[in-house]
Amino acid sequence: MIEVCAGSAVLSAEAQRQGFQVFPIDHAYNRFRAAAAILVVDLANPDAREFLPMLFQAVEPQWCHMGLPCGTCSRARERPVSASLRAAGAPNPRPLRTPDKLFGVEGLTKAEEA
Repeated sequence: MIEVCAGSAVLSAEAQRQGFQVFPIDHAYNRFRAAAAILVVDLANPDAREFLPMLFQAVEPQWCHMGLPCGTCSRARERPVSASLRAAGAPNPRPLRTPDKLFGVEGLTKAEEA
């Protein structure tokens, strides 16, 4: 089983308890305490994205779960960035999706649609 954007990897941990070989994947900045060992891969890096097809070919998983990437789908985008980060030039991210607009709100840029 391959779990992409695993977060806390609870699904992978349960699958592992049921006898599946698991490969939970998330990035290095994952803030969750993982219930299963995480394969750290930054899928925002074009070179790292080549890893997934190779993993699928090598492992031939029985199933795969792809979670939502928190950076674009999370309610955290509704929270303002701290004043210190704003002073350092960090922008306040705007929400890209809502419960009524899961595929994106109107007026997204091409980069925000990705």
